[in-house]
Amino acid sequence: MLVVGATASLAFMLHFGSRSGFILIGLFAGWVLSPFAVLAVADTRASRWSVVTRTTLYVLMLILALGSIAIYGVNASTALSAKPAAVFLLVPLGSWFLLVITASITALVKRIQ
Repeated sequence: MLVVGATASLAFMLHFGSRSGFILIGLFAGWVLSPFAVLAVADTRASRWSVVTRTTLYVLMLILALGSIAIYGVNASTALSAKPAAVFLLVPLGSWFLLVITASITALVKRIQ
């Protein structure tokens, strides 16, 4: 599901940014894909983690993938604002916020146990 979320997010971003310069498209692509890349790296290391931590990771992957597709899809179909590029800045920012909060809570729970 992570690959589907990343691919769809990139496709929506390329659709909206098709008139932008090559460097700007590259920067946006890196920003949009960054949460997915971190989750993919975490997935490669998850085999050593506890069941609860792995489950948290997999649920987070599902939430971010489906949430990104939903938000970008609504943005593409309804043009939420005059500046649709703002969505491609805010969704990854929100994803990073969710990643940090989830990792912090998971670490805290693991430390308490």
